[in-house]
Amino acid sequence: MDWKRDDELKKIFIPARHGLGDQIASFFLPIQYKKPNPNVNILKRVKYGLKHGLLDEAMVIYEEGYNPCGWQLYAYLDFIISTKRTYCFADVPDQANNNWMPDKISSGHINVMTCPPTEFLQLPTTEIVEPAERRPPFSIPSNDYILFNDSAAGQDRRLTNHQIYKDLRVLGMPIVRVGAGYAAGYGNCSATECDLDLVDKTTIPEIFWLARHAKLIVSALSFYRVFTSFYKVPVIEIAQMGNVNGETMDRTRAEYQVGSYGINELNQWCEYPSTQFNKILGEMK
Repeated sequence: MDWKRDDELKKIFIPARHGLGDQIASFFLPIQYKKPNPNVNILKRVKYGLKHGLLDEAMVIYEEGYNPCGWQLYAYLDFIISTKRTYCFADVPDQANNNWMPDKISSGHINVMTCPPTEFLQLPTTEIVEPAERRPPFSIPSNDYILFNDSAAGQDRRLTNHQIYKDLRVLGMPIVRVGAGYAAGYGNCSATECDLDLVDKTTIPEIFWLARHAKLIVSALSFYRVFTSFYKVPVIEIAQMGNVNGETMDRTRAEYQVGSYGINELNQWCEYPSTQFNKILGEMK
């Protein structure tokens, strides 16, 4: 690849302002909205460019307010890409709409989402880039288990009903509860029960590992829906009546209809409590 000897050209950044679900769907899922997702090639090109010395610097700029754990998606990859918060750059404002960031920032880094150099687009996409996985340093049930997440950034999406645990126990599997972000100010909303509580004790790569080995995933309306695409494990999302608002319900219906976040036939969502939820569980016995 014949790169121009321009240091600015060889410094790029990826804007990753949104929450985990949007970032995973944008940069890791090969299928989005029921069709091939071209954005998965961005990290493949970055990996190739760094490996072969065609890129000098690559970084991800994320906004901590959307999700304080977002940086972990990139920090544990099998190649080195730096992660920086938006407030590290005077020309990258917080809380901008629709993941907007400048085409080029004062450090000289170029935005490869909005203004990719032609040479960057010509880099091969042959590298394999997958979310990192790590086994958590805890005693995990060796038999089948349900991975359960009751948390979400949006307060109306959080689960608090103790009956959920009792309903899930009819499947005869231990329930491993995970979640992140409470210590960062989301508020401790883990009001449900479980058999193994790993809330605020796991990294994102550890949650991916747990998802891979789970028999079933049950979650608040959140990024856990993406695990059907990675691991072919069924995911049930719950909207708790009395908590969830109409806007969230409408958005979720639309997301399932168009197949955003890699949603496929292994994804289901329902209100809770409801006969539909009990029916879904009954079909899994």
